[in-house]
Order: sequence, then structure tokens, then C-alpha cells
Amino acid sequence: MLCHSQLNLLSQLTALPLPVHPEDLPIPVSEMVAVHRRHYPKLAGDAAMTSKEWRHSLELIQEDSALMSLQILRQADEPRTGLYGLCFTSDSPETGIITFRGTVGLGGWIDNYKGAFSAETDQQKNAFRFYEDCKEEFGFSNFDLAGHSKGGNDAQYITILNGECINQCVSFNSPGFSADFIGKYYRQIQKNRNKITAYEGAYDIVNILLTSIAGKRLVIETGSKTPKNNHKPNHILDTLGHIGLPGKRHPLYSSIQSITVAMTFAVFQAKRNLRRKNKKDPA
Repeated sequence: MLCHSQLNLLSQLTALPLPVHPEDLPIPVSEMVAVHRRHYPKLAGDAAMTSKEWRHSLELIQEDSALMSLQILRQADEPRTGLYGLCFTSDSPETGIITFRGTVGLGGWIDNYKGAFSAETDQQKNAFRFYEDCKEEFGFSNFDLAGHSKGGNDAQYITILNGECINQCVSFNSPGFSADFIGKYYRQIQKNRNKITAYEGAYDIVNILLTSIAGKRLVIETGSKTPKNNHKPNHILDTLGHIGLPGKRHPLYSSIQSITVAMTFAVFQAKRNLRRKNKKDPA
């Protein structure tokens, strides 16, 4: 089983384009790393990381024989909903690994907005469908899941719905869930949340949005108080590729989270009251 820092590196890799057409999969991770290492100056901007940061992350992956030996089996790429993910082999024939990328493009941002006021979104449902397709096609009986930003939210969503098949779910600077989701899946959340570990930059503004369902939330000191720098997936790791030191969230950021949680629960309550009123007074 991969450790959390290795899953972070795979989440970073998922932010980069495949070096082949999807129909030409599978390919080894080593091939993807080799291609992007040759062109790392062009990678600036992906996941908000600089070309220098990409070079370092690719070097960390290249130095990890366990990661380099993995195969990339399948890709999910849906611009309409913003879903993007990769399915990998693992060191066990029974276990697959799926990682999801954060928000890119208009479709992803629209899905983010919907996620604040609905039980589930098209991107989340399609992420679950991708997971089920990989399970059926490759015969995996269990999975390790990971993702950065909205991709981590997708991984958490799958874990809540099908936790019996998930070994571990690790997210990096991922937003939480709406009151509608909490209400619909409360029992499953209580059952499966302990499989979820959420790593959160101390000054990131995404991981404080909505209600966290993670069984374990770990705030990481990233060395920067700039929200953009805190949101980068690589800033969860130190220069050696290990999970960074524990940090402390500023009270202002905790207050912002409380506000977003209160807002979604207020909307949820208003919608529930309206449904009750309509039942009592049908048109």
C-alpha cells in the first residue's frame, strides 16, 4: 500500500496531460515522467505550480521505484463536468489506485457552485461511475483513492458511497460538502469517514469551504501565507517528499469555514421548509 506522500505525488502527476492517446493505455508511470521531465519548462501553470516545482516533483517520482513501476490503465476526461482522473495498478493485483485532478475549466467551476447547494453533482456521480468501470474492467476488489482540490472531494464522495471497497482515501486541500449531502448520506458518512485523511494547507482558502466529512484533518505548515501558494498540491510535502510539518490555521480561516457551513445549512433548511409547506398547501 502506498503511503500518503506517494499518493500526493500521484495526485500531482494527474494534473499533467497523458503523453499518449487514451486508447494507447496502459503505459508505465516511468514513461509519463520521462516525457514531462524533458519538457518541464512548459509545465508552469499546471496545478498553479512553477516549472521549477514540477521539475522537483518529477525528480521525486523518478527516485521512487514503487511509483515508477506502476501502470496507468485508464483515464477519465470530461470537460463538461470538469472530471479528470487516472487509474493505476498497485503492488497488489487486487488493488487499484485512482487519483483525481482539481478544478480546471468552466465546467469544473460550475460543478463547484452546484456542489454547495445540492446533494451531489454530475462530476461526483461521474467520478463514481469511473471508479465502478475500473473495478469491473480490471477486476480490482479494493482501491486506494486520492485527489487534490475538487479531485479530493470526488475521492471522498466515492469513499462514502462504497467504503467497503476502499482501503484508504487521502485528499489534499479539498473542499467539504453541502448540508444536502450530509442529510442524504449521514449514516454512510458515519460508517466510512474514518477511511478519509484530509491534508490542509494552513492558509489555503479551498479546504475551509463547506462541511468536512474527513475522519482525520491534518493542517500542514506550507511556509507561505499566500492562499495561492498554500493550495498547490506539492506544498503539502517538504523538499524531501515527505508530508510537511503540522501547522495551525488562522482563526479568520476557521471563521470563514463556519460561515460557509452555516450558509449551506440555512439554504438546506429553507428548501426543506418549502417542501413541507407545499405538501400542506398543494396548488
